Amino acid sequence: MPYLLAQPKAEAKTETLPAVPDSRQVTGLDAVVVALPALREPQLPAKPVTKSEALELVRAKPAGGPPPKYGREANERWRFLKSVQEHLKDGECESIREACEHIVILHRDDYEILGAKKLATAKKARSNYNNWMTMLGTHANGRPNWDNVAGLMPRYARGERGRAGDPLCWEVLAGIFEEQSGIKLAHAHRLMEVAARRSNIPANEIPSASQVQRWYREHASPAQIAFARKGEVHALNRLIGHVHRDWSKVAPNKCWFADHHRCDIFVKIPDGKGGWKADRPWLTGWMDAKSWALLGWAIRMDEPNTLVVMQTLLDAIWRNGMHCATTLYTDNGKDFLAMGLGTPYVSPTGAELTCLPDLGVTRVIRSKPYNGRAKPIERLFGIFCEHFAKVWPSYTGNTPSARPDKAHYYHGNPDELPTLGQLVAFFREWLPAYHARPNKGKILDGKTPAKVWTAGPGGPQLSIGQLKLGLCLPVDVRTVGPGGSIRISNLFFQSRKLWSIIGQKVVIRVDGLHGRAWACKLDGEPITELELIPQAAAIAETAEEKAVLATLLREQELHRQAFEAAVQESTGGLVGLAAIEILQIDFSKPYQIEEVGRVRSVKGPGHTFVRKIARQGETHTGFALPKGQDADAVQAPGNGVAERLQKPRIDEAEARELAEYREKLNRSRQVKDDGPAEDGGGMSLASFQAALHRARKQEGDDDE
Repeated sequence: MPYLLAQPKAEAKTETLPAVPDSRQVTGLDAVVVALPALREPQLPAKPVTKSEALELVRAKPAGGPPPKYGREANERWRFLKSVQEHLKDGECESIREACEHIVILHRDDYEILGAKKLATAKKARSNYNNWMTMLGTHANGRPNWDNVAGLMPRYARGERGRAGDPLCWEVLAGIFEEQSGIKLAHAHRLMEVAARRSNIPANEIPSASQVQRWYREHASPAQIAFARKGEVHALNRLIGHVHRDWSKVAPNKCWFADHHRCDIFVKIPDGKGGWKADRPWLTGWMDAKSWALLGWAIRMDEPNTLVVMQTLLDAIWRNGMHCATTLYTDNGKDFLAMGLGTPYVSPTGAELTCLPDLGVTRVIRSKPYNGRAKPIERLFGIFCEHFAKVWPSYTGNTPSARPDKAHYYHGNPDELPTLGQLVAFFREWLPAYHARPNKGKILDGKTPAKVWTAGPGGPQLSIGQLKLGLCLPVDVRTVGPGGSIRISNLFFQSRKLWSIIGQKVVIRVDGLHGRAWACKLDGEPITELELIPQAAAIAETAEEKAVLATLLREQELHRQAFEAAVQESTGGLVGLAAIEILQIDFSKPYQIEEVGRVRSVKGPGHTFVRKIARQGETHTGFALPKGQDADAVQAPGNGVAERLQKPRIDEAEARELAEYREKLNRSRQVKDDGPAEDGGGMSLASFQAALHRARKQEGDDDE
């Protein structure tokens, strides 16, 4: 297609601008100061000709025409577009994507310039097809303008809908204008002219201000400009397509949302100096996705943490009749991603453990970071702000620009502010009114949150045991110590069920709300709930320390007596007899166990040995000689003991006898622990634990 050549009526006069130092040599503030003279208005070139003459100059193409390589690339682009259209027209391909794949696979080598990069993959070919069809343009009837081959040339004057002038000028202009500094288009054009002349771009290839204004007005994408100049959030909220979700198939109590919100209300809190100071509390809430009912909530001054997340979740489960949603939709904050809650704890066996499956939760969804549209609970916080926060005189506004003048007064006079308790009491009265107010949105469709919430299914009901276990977060691995004890954060817990695995590793789950702990196998299977045990002072000096020590010693003695009684019962009183002595007893006849001696020693496992014998009539077990009997006359133990020791097998009668005896020995009975005696120190274990908790709380307050 021939090019329009227009000769300028007057040659442009240009000024030589001062040289700008290389940015690699001058950096920081010095570079800005040195470059300022080149940007000053007096040094801008004067208009060489009239406005109409300048416009003709800009539209004119270089006399030599475009570089040959640009023409060859434009022809290949045109041929590629034609080929895609022909494949679609002939019915060889059903879609543009399929046609692009066909060309890339079978005919990519036919495109000398485009084949290596522009048509390297089917995805690139599909994207370039859209771009090149836009550059080609269309007629008034909407059909492609196949005559506009020049519009397909890279880095050259576009066709009738393209940008006139050097493409580099447009790139510089976009870099200045399409940026969040907010520079106006007219000033951006002037700065572009400065950069173009410094780069020795001919005046007839620099777009005019009117061309720039017209192109941005008629062809630029408003969404793209808003995205570049006002930021991603503005563009996504107002221009770019919104994701519409269908909530009709979501049942009440199937999904709960959770997040924190900084209340826009000042309350007064102690300043630590005998006075008051103003501060804003935090609201943590769990909201049902279908009914918008606020099931669990807490308003407090402290920064949100994992404990308040678990507390409000417990409240939501309790208010929901011991039912928990199967899906939880939470924020990406560290409170929701705590180890054992939002982030699985990986045990040494590779098992990923969290507390949520024990509560009936099967899925956890994390909202997109820094995206309020991805958190529907933000809508509830908006209602809270509009209907609750704004009625208070200490309302602060949700942005600094929206802060009322009265907020400054109350901030400076905190003694006139409400307390946190007054705010919480008012919120507790306001919440039922919110639940009873009809909502005209598409989700509730004119119904009240309370009506929609109560009409939904409750899901599986949790037992108290499941709830107690579900509140414990798996946090670490511990080795079971003596007595089945485990140390957690300088506190000691124990359980008799751990005696059989002393020395082995277990996963520890901790309930920070109530001070409980569980021991589990490495695969997550629960073993037992642990009991907090008090610690005695290294040297008991005060009456309370001595009472604690006496209580623990009494507990220890009770355990010893219980074990001794259990061993006596399980052995039928035969404990203390040697095996060969037990074999001398004829269990078909009456016998009696007698204590004949006792010895104490600092060595040995028990420090005390009790000598026992089994007496049957005039005979007894053991090897003690009756008075006057010669040692040489002593025979081997009777009752066929030697024969029994040598006999490899037993007959059926003996087998039945031993089976009955083994059943008798293996019969276990639970030994009751009557607890400490009334005179065992004056303090029960339960009362001591309560005192221990109070003491630890007091120590924590003193440390603060």
